[in-house]
Amino acid sequence: TVIGDFANMGAVNVLGSLVNAGTFYAVSTNSATTNAIINASSVTNKTGGLITSVLPAGGLAGFGNAIGNLSLTFMTQNLRNAGVISSAHDLNIVGTGGSLLVNNTGGTLSAVNNINISTPNAGKSDVLFVTGGNLLSQQLNLNASLAAINVAAQQISGLVNAVGTYAHIGALESSLNLGNINIVGDPTFWSTLDIVLTGPLLVQPLESLTYLAGRNIILDTKIGGIT
Repeated sequence: TVIGDFANMGAVNVLGSLVNAGTFYAVSTNSATTNAIINASSVTNKTGGLITSVLPAGGLAGFGNAIGNLSLTFMTQNLRNAGVISSAHDLNIVGTGGSLLVNNTGGTLSAVNNINISTPNAGKSDVLFVTGGNLLSQQLNLNASLAAINVAAQQISGLVNAVGTYAHIGALESSLNLGNINIVGDPTFWSTLDIVLTGPLLVQPLESLTYLAGRNIILDTKIGGIT
């Protein structure tokens, strides 16, 4: 087990790849440091591995003043998770190049608040790609900038908000709850269970919009509508 106090060490900058097969606790003993930032060209969390800012019950010896709402941020081009990566507040995955690959097959990404995945430097030929595993949070915020979004997860527990050029977003083992959606063209949303529309959906004129549900498509009549 490794414990890193980000109040003292600042951001962790890894030259090359970060590989974890054990337990890594990110903590902060200073209330002014609320985000643990890890920079690496790629991140691999192997089966059984845990990277977390969630304090265990009873806390950590020697870190009794650690804050309980530390966000966790990965700045990378490629994240492979077959274990658990969890945050006590937000979990942020920020692409440092054009495309971003998040392979979560067999793994769980979770946040007490929101999971935010973004590609701020992406162009039209790039893709924000998330595959497999569980995405557990209050909201899943996907911002691909000019890139396309391709998400195929086992479970997505939170409200999905998305910005991008094209989008294919779905879940195999959970309903899909859609919030604010702003996609330039041809979005497809799918779930083997229900699709629930709870926020405004903006798609460019003359573009196709597809919903594929194993059960029901539910429209909340209070939303701003589909345009």
